[in-house]
Amino acid sequence: MVKRSKIKLAFSWLIAFVLIFSPLVSTFMPIAAAETSGDFEVSVSYDANGGSGEMKPLTVACMEYITLPENGFIAPEGCTFKTWDIGGTEYAPNEEVQIRSDTVVKAVWKDVSEVSEESDVGPSAETDPTGLTEVKDSLLEVGSETLDASWPDPPR
Repeated sequence: MVKRSKIKLAFSWLIAFVLIFSPLVSTFMPIAAAETSGDFEVSVSYDANGGSGEMKPLTVACMEYITLPENGFIAPEGCTFKTWDIGGTEYAPNEEVQIRSDTVVKAVWKDVSEVSEESDVGPSAETDPTGLTEVKDSLLEVGSETLDASWPDPPR
């Protein structure tokens, strides 16, 4: 008899718990459902992080993917744009990211001194800004190298 009364008592407490707290749970359920279904909008803003200028913020549906834009800020003196930072993770321009809540996309800058002459970022500012010296027929002279600049015939 003692076991049955303990079971009945435990079951009674369980029913009371459900009846008391179920209205609270149902109050928060629409919020959780909206967060996963994209039923509400969130903002995406851009932080110059020491640079200057402004970039227009966006309003998108929660859980929507956006393509990160090219940098629209003016770099701080002695710096050049590197990547975008969202929550400590770096992303390149034109990379897609999922927006789950209000988001700040922060510009990441690198010192111009970090850009070496061996890197593939283009010619140095000390030479001709285009890096091109002369084009003859379909040959292109870049610095001391001559490259074939002709286009191949299209496949037939």
